[in-house]
Amino acid sequence: MKNKLSILLVLTGLIISPAVAQDLSSDLGPSGISDGSNVDITLINQDPATAQPGEYVDMKFKISNQGIESAEDTSVELVESFPFSLDPDVSANRELGDMRGAAIGDDSYIVEYRVRVDENAVESENEISLKYTTGDDDFSVTRDFDISVDDVGTDFELSAGKVSASSIPVNLDNIGDKSAESVHVVLPDQSGINKEGVETQVVGSMDSGENKEVDFAVSNISVGSSYRFEIHYTDGNGVRRELVRNIEIGTIPVNPVQVTVQSATPSETTFAVSNTGGEQISSVITQLQDENVNVSGSRTQVLGNLNSGDYTLATFDLESSEISTVDMEVSYTDSSDIRRNSVESITLPDSTSGGTTSTVSSDEEDGNSSMTYILIGLGGLVLVGVYALYRRRKGKKQ
Repeated sequence: MKNKLSILLVLTGLIISPAVAQDLSSDLGPSGISDGSNVDITLINQDPATAQPGEYVDMKFKISNQGIESAEDTSVELVESFPFSLDPDVSANRELGDMRGAAIGDDSYIVEYRVRVDENAVESENEISLKYTTGDDDFSVTRDFDISVDDVGTDFELSAGKVSASSIPVNLDNIGDKSAESVHVVLPDQSGINKEGVETQVVGSMDSGENKEVDFAVSNISVGSSYRFEIHYTDGNGVRRELVRNIEIGTIPVNPVQVTVQSATPSETTFAVSNTGGEQISSVITQLQDENVNVSGSRTQVLGNLNSGDYTLATFDLESSEISTVDMEVSYTDSSDIRRNSVESITLPDSTSGGTTSTVSSDEEDGNSSMTYILIGLGGLVLVGVYALYRRRKGKKQ
């Protein structure tokens, strides 16, 4: 009885084994490759390793067919969702065609995307999806991948200080949470403004919350115009970044310095330097500019501080009789602690005919001389009359 049972079990095993083997072979082929087609997607690289808000990240995907049979009409598509997007001229779809069986390893397909990260992306793991479609029946599967986003950059705010006709003071504030290295502020070429100095101002490193100021020498600026500035800096990953900010010019203050001639002689000229503005100006210095002007003493006068509405005098040993105008540079520090300067062209009076000098005119001299002669003549006539009267009286007595 036992022998019959053993033979029955063996026969049953022989009958079942081919069916089991056939079922297993439907899942696994040689070297672990499955029967049919089995498309697999892997994110093999992203650059940079941590995506930055407002920047691009390069993604490289590997598409493999781990099945024995080919996958026909295969395509992949990047599913755009916040905070990831493609540039408008870039297609999200990639046509791979027929993928042959066992296309793994070096035989896999590589698909690359350059993806922009939204500037408002949250600093965390953000999900991006890639969908593949295969076959005439459009069978599709979507795979999700986590992309790490961490902003190591910072943000800057630009504003204008007290703008003049010759300069734009730029206030630079690091309003972000990160520090920045090798910060440069650039005034690029643009219409409506002329650069009279350097194009790039080197600021250096800036911590979060720090403020610095740079000044650009310019001309031809106008009220109401907006001018473009660039901010270049190196972030915490050593990546060079660039931001663009605009500054609108609201007002251009009037030069508060006024210079007039107080007095002039052939050898000395005194100028009155006035502060016509509404605020004090400090460290006022005047300097005669024209090298052709003959000055026997110093060309520079240090005048100190001037309150609003006040004036002071600057005297130069200037032979003004030889010239009609003189250019004087007046430099000062305004209430914002910005050093400014202006050049005043001053018309000089004729020191030989007036001013505050005490010289007498030729007409006055002629008049005085005539009066003298008249008085002398009258005096002579009086003396002659007195003498004649004296002689007459003396003759009568005799």
